Amino acid sequence: MERVNLILNHNTFIDTIKKLAEIELDRKYCIHDIEHLLNVARIMAIKNLEQNLGFEKEIIYATAVLHDIGRLEQYQNKKNHGVVGSEMAYTILLECGFSLSDSVVIKDAIKTHNTNEDTNSLGQLLRDSDKKSFFLLLLLILLVSVLVLVFYQGMGTSLRFSR
Repeated sequence: MERVNLILNHNTFIDTIKKLAEIELDRKYCIHDIEHLLNVARIMAIKNLEQNLGFEKEIIYATAVLHDIGRLEQYQNKKNHGVVGSEMAYTILLECGFSLSDSVVIKDAIKTHNTNEDTNSLGQLLRDSDKKSFFLLLLLILLVSVLVLVFYQGMGTSLRFSR
């Protein structure tokens, strides 16, 4: 996964992720950080195997780590992050040694991942995995909340919230 490591160390990627973290500092759910990007990659990899889609691991991870790179432009200039991000990703992919054909497939997947437009099979995999990562986050939050309540009840203490 040498080329994915090149993406993760690419100046544009690093700068964008840092600025995005600053903007989303007060956001409570679904922060678009490296954890989210890798969760999407893991879900994509699992679904790829389950559905026998045949995508290479490096293509999956490259797509996932770059899929929200346009978020900064969305926040700053109200542009569609999929469209803007697809162009940014395309440049990064070529600079990191991905072939023209792989770069185009990944670019198209990123461009349509946040729309209802028809997309290629990689785009559909990305779209589904991105949604699942959000639902997994909500499930984790719910699970932690339940565990906290059970813990306090087990101690014979009631949990009180103040204003």
